[in-house]
Amino acid sequence: MSSRRCELNQRRTFSKRIGTSSVLYSKVPSRGCTRQPGSAARRDLKLREIGRPEIEEWLNDKRKAGLASWTLTGLKGVMSAIFTMAKAWRMYEGDNPCEGIRVKKGLVREKRKLTGEQLMEIMMALAERERFIVQILFGLGLRISECLGLKWCDLDLDAGSVSIRRRWYRGDISDDGENKSEASTRKLQLGRFLTGEFARRYPGVQKKDQFVFTSDEGTLPPDDRDLLREYFRPIIKRLGLYYKGFGWHAFRREHVTLRQTLGGAQPIEAMKAAGHTSLDMTLLYTLNDPAREREQVDRMFASLMQDQNGSDPKVIQ
Repeated sequence: MSSRRCELNQRRTFSKRIGTSSVLYSKVPSRGCTRQPGSAARRDLKLREIGRPEIEEWLNDKRKAGLASWTLTGLKGVMSAIFTMAKAWRMYEGDNPCEGIRVKKGLVREKRKLTGEQLMEIMMALAERERFIVQILFGLGLRISECLGLKWCDLDLDAGSVSIRRRWYRGDISDDGENKSEASTRKLQLGRFLTGEFARRYPGVQKKDQFVFTSDEGTLPPDDRDLLREYFRPIIKRLGLYYKGFGWHAFRREHVTLRQTLGGAQPIEAMKAAGHTSLDMTLLYTLNDPAREREQVDRMFASLMQDQNGSDPKVIQ
């Protein structure tokens, strides 16, 4: 097929989906539309009828519905791409109404560094399935979707390694190799402890295609939100360790931090293990350890006093 014919087919498909200057998104509110909060009063709009006010109101409605700021940024990007494509194919004239719209960042969730005693307390209080999930998140730094997407065939117990090939996200399983990013598809070393834990649970070669974690109802993985609500948060609250935003990602952050501070990993090694695409993201995941910070400050003053007195400094209480 020639490139010209291919382009015409693409335009025809695009035109069927949104119409020539036709319906863009049925949930964009019409300008001047009066409705009560929470009302579903909407009408379809043509491209030429959508301006910046409509898009901003649409995004604000999505924010009120509970969508995160990064999701809103993605929605704005999709909307902008539609207008850009329509303009390139001469289906729309005028400026892109998404230009200049800034998505306000939401509140930064609190992040706390757990002590070793707190980590052990959590693990000992959880049931076996949830405890093993926490051990994997902490030991390997996986995302919860990657952990729930594990199958027994991903393990090489002889080599002590696991391949991260897929993710299970709230009922949706990705194809093998289609993770969150290219860097997310990786092979990780288990270490002695996790190799032993996987080996102890290994169901046999006849079940190698089954998921490691399954819900109470069947052979598919559970929903991470159900695990949090029913099995995890009640325990954390009982232990007095809960804070708003404390979830599965807390153990991934612990892994990224301790792999560098205790494990001696370089930032690039921690980045690859976590499946990040940039060092900046890995640095955002790295938590500050208050005890180490205090020790560093004390060492600086101790060194300063030693230089001034020419003798060993007194212990700072």
